[in-house]
Amino acid sequence: MRKFLVLCTAVCLSSALLQAQDTRGNFVTFDAPGASSAPQGSPAPMHGTIVADINARGEIIGTLNDDANTVIQTFVRYPDGRIVVTNDPAAATAPTQLALQVGTTPSAINDAGAAAGSGVDQNGHTFAFVRSANGSFTNFNGPQSDPWFVPGTRALSINNKGQSTGDYTDYPIASHAFIREADGTLNPFDAPDASFAGFWNGTTATNINTFGDVCGYYHDANAVIHSFLRLHTGQVIEFEVPGAGTSPYQGAFASRITDQGVVIGFYEDDNWQTTTYVRYPNGQIVNVSFPQIPDGNDFGIANVNHAGDVAGSYLDANSAEHAFLLKRNGQLFHIDAPNAGAGVFQGTIAVKLTDSGDVAGYFIDANNVSHGFLWTAH
Repeated sequence: MRKFLVLCTAVCLSSALLQAQDTRGNFVTFDAPGASSAPQGSPAPMHGTIVADINARGEIIGTLNDDANTVIQTFVRYPDGRIVVTNDPAAATAPTQLALQVGTTPSAINDAGAAAGSGVDQNGHTFAFVRSANGSFTNFNGPQSDPWFVPGTRALSINNKGQSTGDYTDYPIASHAFIREADGTLNPFDAPDASFAGFWNGTTATNINTFGDVCGYYHDANAVIHSFLRLHTGQVIEFEVPGAGTSPYQGAFASRITDQGVVIGFYEDDNWQTTTYVRYPNGQIVNVSFPQIPDGNDFGIANVNHAGDVAGSYLDANSAEHAFLLKRNGQLFHIDAPNAGAGVFQGTIAVKLTDSGDVAGYFIDANNVSHGFLWTAH
């Protein structure tokens, strides 16, 4: 069955590019209570309500920030429209001399309502957390190699078994990936060719699927970035993406792995231009383009669902963001929030596509304030 779904996803993704029609859907927009609504001079850093993920139950998790952008908080929006602000008790609630930006930042939520993310305390230390569906937080850090250095740790993904993955930064500022089991067991690992010399090198795990397969990226000895896949058996497969740049901090990033074993990522070429790629379980790697959207560029895929539908975002000629859903039958849905701005890096960004076909994300208005949205095709 899993093999069939893999082939279906591969065929649907490629065949869906052949034909499309412009179709519209329905929006629900929302703001988390307490989110900044103050107009900003530019879209970055983002202010307001920013969606991070949605699960199969329709629960949406994300962040909100204050007007000064110094305190980050977590919200959960439930299908009935309730929005609950929920923060890690260990996270600081006001900036300090050691930490100019603090708070609780979620990365993902699984279908049981458990979430993973990271927090920053009053000393500026970054720690990882898993939040249960009932709102209790469990914090953890990567292993210490020096007693005086506590590794900064991030949980970036959580699957339906409660396994989470991410990275931790060890002395002297090199990253290592980990898988944390639901019982709290932490299993660090690194890509075989990862380099730990210099700063900000090492291995980062970005996403984990239901089977425990993980994808991510690593820096080599020349600080060039490469993608990897770690199977649930423990085997790490490094792979090269054709066209990826070879200068320091250029290269290919793997950002998501589906339950069918399809890896989605992007690479920066020698001219720092960004292209999305897909790696299939047989090792085939293809660049992704969308000829049905001729005015689009800099495409990014949010994810591919079990049906083979694709959601993502792109920039238009004015560098404004637009979201889209391309279904396996060729239907193309343009997803533009009614109050989205049309300026540079304003617009609508798709974050996650559910198996039922709903898209969650956020949009940036003409005042450079972010708002959450849930889009449905019916």
